[in-house]
Amino acid sequence: MADPKTPLPINQCQIFPHTYQIPCETYNCLTQSEYHIGRPDGPLSVMRNLCSDCADKLVESILATPELIERHMGRIKELVMADQDYQELVGSIREAEKKEQQAKMKTKIQSVVELLNVVEIDEAVKTGICKLLEIELPKQPIPEPKKYQCAHCDAEPFDTPQKLAAHVKKEHPKPKE
Repeated sequence: MADPKTPLPINQCQIFPHTYQIPCETYNCLTQSEYHIGRPDGPLSVMRNLCSDCADKLVESILATPELIERHMGRIKELVMADQDYQELVGSIREAEKKEQQAKMKTKIQSVVELLNVVEIDEAVKTGICKLLEIELPKQPIPEPKKYQCAHCDAEPFDTPQKLAAHVKKEHPKPKE
């Protein structure tokens, strides 16, 4: 099966683009030509030059000729199947690239989430970053505030070391010597 993206061999008659400044050779067409009809390995003097409109009309006339279509139906089917295979291949490559890109993005987002959990920054900044990345920070349990217990008695634990120091000073003063 031939690949539709591969040009025909240069020793076969075909329509192919050119960049020369040559007028279209269709009767009464005054447009700049864009295509040659002939063999790419042949001399320019024996090639027919067509503009894009005339080349399109030539292709349309070929497609409108049932005898030519029937004669080349096998090749047409090959080209269609090859094009479908090509499109499927391109689609699978794009899907694989998309998955790879998503995996990379997920890794980067996980790195950001880990960084947000380690670095102490304002909650509003964290929330803004999470909204921007369209992610949620994992909920971390709020740690219990540290309690300070008096070593001299069984009083209720204190929230701050200052409160504990005030308690010790008031309730357990040092004996004066």
